Amino acid sequence: MIMSSSIYSMLYCARPHSIGSIRPWMMSHPFPFFNALQKKAPIHFLKRQQTWIVSSYEYCEEVLQRSDDFSTRVLLPSLGECLVTQQDEQHKSHRQWMNGFFSELHKDQRDGFAKKLAEQVVDKVKPGNTYRLKTDITQKYTDALSMKVLGIYEDKMEDLYAILGEIKGSDRKGIAEEKVEHYLNQITAISKPGGLLHSIVMDELISPKVKLNDTYLMIDAGFLTIRQSLANMTSGLSRNQAMQEYLYSSNCDYRHFINESFRLYSPFFSTIRRAKKINTLGNQIIQQGDQLLICLMSANRDQIVFKDPHRFDPKRRNVQKHLAYGDGIHRCIGQHISNSFMADFFEVLKTKQLKPVVQNYRKDFQADSNNLMISGVGDISVSFTPC
Repeated sequence: MIMSSSIYSMLYCARPHSIGSIRPWMMSHPFPFFNALQKKAPIHFLKRQQTWIVSSYEYCEEVLQRSDDFSTRVLLPSLGECLVTQQDEQHKSHRQWMNGFFSELHKDQRDGFAKKLAEQVVDKVKPGNTYRLKTDITQKYTDALSMKVLGIYEDKMEDLYAILGEIKGSDRKGIAEEKVEHYLNQITAISKPGGLLHSIVMDELISPKVKLNDTYLMIDAGFLTIRQSLANMTSGLSRNQAMQEYLYSSNCDYRHFINESFRLYSPFFSTIRRAKKINTLGNQIIQQGDQLLICLMSANRDQIVFKDPHRFDPKRRNVQKHLAYGDGIHRCIGQHISNSFMADFFEVLKTKQLKPVVQNYRKDFQADSNNLMISGVGDISVSFTPC
């Protein structure tokens, strides 16, 4: 189905020939648009962009689960295959190793190391003072987690960000083979032996390209995403009375708090899939090679699945059914430890009896115009008041 001209003009800027031209203001509050799509065209084709937009929970879930029919994209396309796209035995064994690592890490959480790191950040907060939400709060926490989990030397975080920026810039033109080795050597130099990044880089069973793509995936789709998630959820907590009442109550279940908050404020705007062959989705024929924009943010507020979808309700029976971590065999392997890290952060805020206050949360709203995957609040001002 082709969208009406009114919906189309609401979605696009003056130069609507690329997905990246979606209006920034629409990215900051897309739900009226999503609601219209879910009712009128849950699967529809944008002819100028040669892309299908999938907006309903039912069809988003279906595409994510049909990995034999729809391939995922990698974060560094010029490198080709990586952990999330390979389907052979190497992929399976590598993914099992990663699952094992995160399972052990989740067990290590019993000693409360993440909570201690969160306390170190929150202890420096003084009620009434103004801070930058990401620079001073969420990045401080995720940097500490990165050093602990990924095994980054304490004085090398700035070097890590510089390497990531250079890799992303090079990917637009194509990363040459000699550059792959160069980046791997740089990552090795800032990584502690035995840490996750060092273990990936030193694994002789996987190719250099896969190593680099997997390393980038762990950092970008892992810890940088947790940083944005915490910023979005902290901003949401500031203005959502129901979230505040539940978090600061005596019967708060942090698992339910995180799942429902993540459903509402996850930074995952969408993810991309491509048809491996001619497929049928709903009543539409998807041609081989067609690109699909899977709108996770839309699916997570589909009123057919989530009653009163814009309301914070941690007691929903399907509170864990959100698609913020994807679904199918490519569902995020770090989802449980990510939830645990985020729960620790908000538990510390509750223990310290501090409530965030955010002004103008739509200012500097950020969205990646290249892939529309990550979106959320910028490095906005935040203060904390006693509860």
